[in-house]
Amino acid sequence: MITSMLFVQCLKNRRISQRGYRRPNSAELVAEYKKARQELNKAIKDNKTCCWKELVEEVEKDPWGRPRKVVMVHLKSQPMQSHTIPKLLQKIVTALFPQSQFYYPTAQDESEDIPTVT
Repeated sequence: MITSMLFVQCLKNRRISQRGYRRPNSAELVAEYKKARQELNKAIKDNKTCCWKELVEEVEKDPWGRPRKVVMVHLKSQPMQSHTIPKLLQKIVTALFPQSQFYYPTAQDESEDIPTVT
């Protein structure tokens, strides 16, 4: 709300300063425009900081809600890179599929006869 009012005021000052280019008080008009632009930029930065803090707090409360959607939209908009470096691929595969300590016997390893099912 405040940002929109500052935006309107900044545009108004910009138009006035552009129209008054050859007037005797053009330096004052440009100074007013620069001041309005700085206030607008500060308000935008403050608003972004506030929204970011709200998003972080929401992640702490519910990580699967809106914050997940924000991240997924951002990730889907970026093209996925193909990993062709062998060492990097090996690292990814070992992280995703760790080697298990269990031994799973195969049909060839079994020496016992399995009774048929009737």
